[in-house]
Amino acid sequence: MSTSLQKHIHATVHGYLERYTGAWLLWCDPRGTWAPLLRRVAGDNRLGGFALLEVEETTVGEPGSPLARRELQERLDAGESLVVLIRAMPSDLGWLWAQALEAEEVYGRSLREQLLDWGWHPTNLALTEQDLALLARQNLARDPAAWGADTVSPDPAALLDVLAGRDIADGDDRLVLDRTIEHLGLQSIGQAGFTLWRKRTLASLLVSQASQAAPGVIAESHQLMVDAAPRDRALVLLDDWLDSISLRKRLAAAIAEADPIADLGPIVVGALTNGNLLDAALHAKAPPIFLSRVAEQAVFSAACKYFSGLEDKPLLTALGNAYPALAQRAAGFWGEPGPGGTVLPWGELTRLALAARDLLDAAPKGDWRNPVQAIEWYAGGGWRVDRAGEELLRTLDTPVPEIVSLLNPIRDAFRNRWEDLAIRWSQVWREAGYPPAGLTTAGEWLKPLLAVNTPTVVMVADALRYDQAAKLVERLNEQEGIARATVTPARAPMPSVTALGMGLALPIAESDLTASLVNGGWQLRQLGHSRNLSQAEERRAWWQAHGHVAPEDFLAIRPVLDGKTPPPVSGHTRLVIYDDALDKLGHDDELEDFGAQAILERYLQAIGRLRDAGWRRVLMTTDHGYIHWAGTAEQDAPAPALHPAYTCRRAMAYPAGALEGRYPLTPGGTYKVAVSAGASTFKTYGGRGYYHGGGSLQEWVIPCLKVEWPATARPVELEIQPLKAILSLRPRIMLEVRMPSLLIEDALPRRIGARIRDSATLEILFRASEEMVTPDAGTVSIRLERTKQTAARGTPVRIEVYEAATEAVIASSDSTLMIPMDAWTDE
Repeated sequence: MSTSLQKHIHATVHGYLERYTGAWLLWCDPRGTWAPLLRRVAGDNRLGGFALLEVEETTVGEPGSPLARRELQERLDAGESLVVLIRAMPSDLGWLWAQALEAEEVYGRSLREQLLDWGWHPTNLALTEQDLALLARQNLARDPAAWGADTVSPDPAALLDVLAGRDIADGDDRLVLDRTIEHLGLQSIGQAGFTLWRKRTLASLLVSQASQAAPGVIAESHQLMVDAAPRDRALVLLDDWLDSISLRKRLAAAIAEADPIADLGPIVVGALTNGNLLDAALHAKAPPIFLSRVAEQAVFSAACKYFSGLEDKPLLTALGNAYPALAQRAAGFWGEPGPGGTVLPWGELTRLALAARDLLDAAPKGDWRNPVQAIEWYAGGGWRVDRAGEELLRTLDTPVPEIVSLLNPIRDAFRNRWEDLAIRWSQVWREAGYPPAGLTTAGEWLKPLLAVNTPTVVMVADALRYDQAAKLVERLNEQEGIARATVTPARAPMPSVTALGMGLALPIAESDLTASLVNGGWQLRQLGHSRNLSQAEERRAWWQAHGHVAPEDFLAIRPVLDGKTPPPVSGHTRLVIYDDALDKLGHDDELEDFGAQAILERYLQAIGRLRDAGWRRVLMTTDHGYIHWAGTAEQDAPAPALHPAYTCRRAMAYPAGALEGRYPLTPGGTYKVAVSAGASTFKTYGGRGYYHGGGSLQEWVIPCLKVEWPATARPVELEIQPLKAILSLRPRIMLEVRMPSLLIEDALPRRIGARIRDSATLEILFRASEEMVTPDAGTVSIRLERTKQTAARGTPVRIEVYEAATEAVIASSDSTLMIPMDAWTDE
């Protein structure tokens, strides 16, 4: 049976101390090789440990101080069993000579002699005493007979700490460091000094990583290349550096210092210009990604230059085909967000590439034979053309010159394809006659749903386009962990303006509505009623009179977001919410710049708040869609006849008898409406355009969104897995997600937060960002970050998981902080 070195030492010491009460042992250690071993064994309570008193040498030939002498004598007089460790030979005990006569044993064997007796078989006769002492410390838990080769084990983790900036101490640190450097085939420290050595070593690793990433680009004879045999071992250092939470933040600065030495720029630029490196960088399944910033910058610049040399469909095709490789580069070290933003904007280029791919993938595969086919294409995924356009048109997050030069060609390519689709739709619609059969108004979709006596929220969002509603459905179902939301196409009125569209979003059949022009403005009335439903206050009055909505049940979206939503109760089973944020952003020329993502997040959050308040059905409609078009690309469309009764940028209305031919009609059929084809307009006035009123698919086909939950649905339950001790300043907790019933359909997601408090003071020591827990999650891992509070090791703490909206605690457990939280320092 094997016996570890630790047990050998323990058995030797206790073999003397246990002979009788008060037995003590004097251990001589002139070279200091035994001291760290005895300290570790003495302090290990699992084996029993022992008392250890170290007497340090203070003057030549005279160990110990008067205080040490008195302490030793007091402990001996008290009959204590202990080991006295002295840094002296048995023949040089000085004042201890007299006391040593009473010791059970004066132990004077060297570490080498004793290890040989305990079964160690040296294979390296040149092993120094320092090397042997370090070998013993590294193998304290192993049997000396099983140590194998007499070498100090390399410690790549220690080397990585030093490369990242840790100071190096003499002795053990330097010995381990030298062995590790040799093991990994790296350049020795020599006389150059640690600062220069760090830079050269990282430069050598950057060169070797570049060779690994792009075989054949870097010559094997490069003076900084790590030798082939240990190269893979050496490059693990870079992987570990990337994986280290604490060291990763220092890597960018370290690479900036090492890059001038590595000097990879000219080599990579040459390979990009003359070889196939650029093709591999943009199209390979596993593209070459460099850790050298200079090398990666060269690839980024070359990629942008390549794309800028293309235009129209070839440009979109090239970008779309490059998306998988670009996405990998965006996920690499130089593509991730840093404190000052994206270090290299691979993510920006990736976003444009994904939009280009979506634009091409969503294009119709053939000509539409009738309007129904066109509408089916659009509602079935053709809306992705608009989603792609939003990404291509919005302002860059990182407007570097290389990408800025690409914007106009990309946007021109998008507009060319969009205009072609818009003109094709106008032609097929006009040839088939107006309006195509099959689509109802938003109000006609809403009416039968409200006939069912179910507590319902009606949300009406001004200018919600179909692609945005489809994105909202995707996010909702992803958040719920099950399909709860659906979107159905409906149609806006002609012209597609708010004054008519909001009235048609009421649960009224279009045949019961009639539109008229009074002093150039639209008025919409229900047959047999006097209210002008083009006005917001009249629509609210209609809801109160006909829709069973109390005055206090009209809400803006802000109170909903603030968690101030009343629950459904008897007499209050309808809520009506209007929001015009999208329309305002459009008219303020901000929607194109920033996109609709922030507004959609508000709607997503609002629906979640409504669900949490107990509403189990949300119906969302709109009045019209919209298009964006640059004023510089506008075409002035001729009016079909003189003296229109109504004119906007995208439509003209004439009394029905004043216009020959087939045209769409306003509600009630009083007027015919002429709409411009494609992106052309009847009024042009330059600048960017946020337009509606016309008959494009984007303006006219509108979404109707339904979200439903079972009446019995309940939020998921959460249980914190036991965590006995907090051992990190970035602790992680694990949550078990429990279903409230056997059916996932009956489970609701929860937006939660997590924190760790001092149990006594209730100060929050750690906090996690809010996140959504879905019913299908199973087990959820949550990482917490420390706050600026301090706490001592051993502090009792309480882990809490709470509801994000109310901060009500859902689950809690107790633990202990086993790492000190010292004063906060910003690193």
